[in-house]
Amino acid sequence: MSEYMYTETMSPCIGACEIDEKSGLCKGCARTRDEITNWRTQDDFYRYTVWNRLPYRSRQLGITRRRLPWDQRKIYSFILESVKNKSGVWAMGAVGADAEFIPAAQNNSFVARDGNEIKAEINGARLRFYVDENIRALACRAANSKEQERIVLASKRKEGGLVSNKVITCLGKDHAAIDRCARDHYLFDLGLGREDVRFCVQTDQSQLLELFSKFEGKDIWDVYDDLASQLIPLSPVRVVESALGRMEVTTKIRQIDEEPPLKSHTSFVKNQIAHKRKMPIGMDIPEHLFPGAIFYPHNETMNG
Repeated sequence: MSEYMYTETMSPCIGACEIDEKSGLCKGCARTRDEITNWRTQDDFYRYTVWNRLPYRSRQLGITRRRLPWDQRKIYSFILESVKNKSGVWAMGAVGADAEFIPAAQNNSFVARDGNEIKAEINGARLRFYVDENIRALACRAANSKEQERIVLASKRKEGGLVSNKVITCLGKDHAAIDRCARDHYLFDLGLGREDVRFCVQTDQSQLLELFSKFEGKDIWDVYDDLASQLIPLSPVRVVESALGRMEVTTKIRQIDEEPPLKSHTSFVKNQIAHKRKMPIGMDIPEHLFPGAIFYPHNETMNG
């Protein structure tokens, strides 16, 4: 079945508008000038036909990202099925500071939708996505690659950015915790100072509350070694937030020199964070979009 289940009026435009003079196609969406001009005046069958031409044209032009004609129903369906079928990895965050939600074949998973919200839980991780009319679905693939496309969910909201804390900050009790039993626990922002991702620690452990009280207001990199040496053995819940929602990871924190495990985990790597990349190389999205989450088929990962 074609991926184009709906003959929507939504435009393939991703905000990167430049005509390739040789082919006459837009380098952003792969439409012709006429298709762009006539888009709103033509019927659904016309738009459906154009949508189905775009994947081939995009490959011919070497376009590495394209918008998918997915409305909210399709996005909901994709998220639900991906978790139920354990067909890949959901990653949230930025390069170097992210969480990965990895359903394992042997583990039970729970996923449900409630209005605009999707919640999912597996052994070691939980996620919550909010899907509304501002969410866009993009397909990304490295140039000349035969690998399956990764699916990027992003928000177009200008106000979709997160509150930016540049130092370690106590955000108070985590009333938004997916785990209702943790809503009296405290949430500490590690202070990346970014609009696209917030990396936090959730805890009610007295030892960690005392530690964060000591380090609150400090730059994470000034106290990183001391903080990490105590966080790693205690392995508190890590919370990663984006424009799409949040992930909570409860697995043991891996040592810096350990390979990423084939189960849900987080990464917090200084030399990768320093590049301030919102997306992995080859998967950049337009500046007017806030990255929300990436789906990697077949257990690929964000940082490797």
